[in-house]
Amino acid sequence: RGTGNDTLGRLAGAVATSRCDRVIGLRSDSPLVHCNLIEDVTLFFEHGEYAYVANAIPRQPNEAPIFAAFPRGMGVEVYRPSVIERCAREATSPAHRDYWPSYLAEHPELFTVGYFEAKDDWSPLHHPDWDFTVNHPRNVDLISVVFEALHPRNENFLLDDVVELIE
Repeated sequence: RGTGNDTLGRLAGAVATSRCDRVIGLRSDSPLVHCNLIEDVTLFFEHGEYAYVANAIPRQPNEAPIFAAFPRGMGVEVYRPSVIERCAREATSPAHRDYWPSYLAEHPELFTVGYFEAKDDWSPLHHPDWDFTVNHPRNVDLISVVFEALHPRNENFLLDDVVELIE
């Protein structure tokens, strides 16, 4: 609940009403995020001394990735409630209120941030030039093709199956 351009305020409100010890964030425009990826990013968070972890994805189209990046539309975030609470108190710019991880990036001295990369078992998904977000008609069409091809064979199809289909 809250205003459309204050994602940070909405998240802080949700965290304030829960008793969680961590938050797992997924975006509604990312239908291909698989439970295995969520689990591995969460384990990476739990085994590190991080306040915030995300799998590495380019945030903007054509952005040069710093890490071995997953395709856009496969983002997973895990963070401590205290991180969102602090950001909600301190971040005032509209850009930070809309996309709050940018506040973390601009204040590395305040937060220990980790990035889960598309390496090792996840290396087949190192395709930073791919985009699976359903925010454009062409991507909706692409996701429809993926589900039409893979879902009838396996309702919990793997991301490796998506890579094989696309390639």
